[in-house]
Amino acid sequence: MDRTKGIYNLFIRLVKNINGLLMLPGLSLYTGEGKLLVSKDGKTQYEEYYPVAPVEFVLKTETELTEKDKARIEKNIGILKQKQIPYYDGMKNIPTEKKVQLVNKELCYKKMLFDYTAATIATTILNRNGNHEGVYDMVMENMQKKHQISERLPANLNDYFLQFKNGNYNKESLSRMSWSYEESAVTTWALGLIDKPSYSEQCDVDELNKVLYYIDDCDNFIDRCNMRSFDEILEYADMLYRLKWACEESRIKKQELNGLNERVITFQKESIMWLLGIN
Repeated sequence: MDRTKGIYNLFIRLVKNINGLLMLPGLSLYTGEGKLLVSKDGKTQYEEYYPVAPVEFVLKTETELTEKDKARIEKNIGILKQKQIPYYDGMKNIPTEKKVQLVNKELCYKKMLFDYTAATIATTILNRNGNHEGVYDMVMENMQKKHQISERLPANLNDYFLQFKNGNYNKESLSRMSWSYEESAVTTWALGLIDKPSYSEQCDVDELNKVLYYIDDCDNFIDRCNMRSFDEILEYADMLYRLKWACEESRIKKQELNGLNERVITFQKESIMWLLGIN
């Protein structure tokens, strides 16, 4: 009996060290704390449970880092330490020089136009309590006048906006699309038109409107865009990956994390991934 208990405790220590789970012959599943997660008949010692992936085992592939990668990582971790934001210095699933490829200015401009236009239409409809009458025509007419959007964007993306004209949407999809302002803020920043968006609060829509919607002189707009450097965009991307991890870690551990807005960071990260060709 003592020998069996010793073997059991040995396995419990092992699964705890790797954030794993232990299944016994009776098909009961135990955590590294020695507590029953679930039995064959559905019993458990937990009221709630948050699984934690054993990162070192899941991500076995080593990430090849250049000297610039190492310097970037060190700089961003230093900022996180200073702000007392959780960090994991062994992150492997991060954007690095050899893993990504920055899109060109023209594609960045198109992405910015699509996200901004979709967010503008969706937000206007929401602000009108769901009344979509005339919204599509008003926004598209202005975006055509200022940016020649129908020629800039491929047909499938222009057709996407028709759902707002035809009323083929629901409130949830409108709400989701209104968050595209956060994605357009990233591409607008990447084109050198605004300062870097905040991690803690939603972007300044009035600023985006001034830059993209209410401009008087819009001739050769793209020529006024100065794409930020690959290094600057990659540094921003690395920080977003780390901030997203910090948000998830704090949520799992039910710890308060001041100064960060996880939803804002999520949409910023989606946009920066697109810029760097990360699926």
